[in-house]
Amino acid sequence: MKGNKIPQTDSIQELADFWDTHDLTDFDAELEEVDEPVFILNGEQSQA
Repeated sequence: MKGNKIPQTDSIQELADFWDTHDLTDFDAELEEVDEPVFILNGEQSQA
């Protein structure tokens, strides 16, 4: 998909709306592997 980029936002609703209409495989070039936790939920670290 030319011209489309993953939104840079903290809005869960905006991201949900985006992924409702897009396919993750169309954005392979923008994805990156992470070595450290990305989210901390209820005091527990998780890589989501």
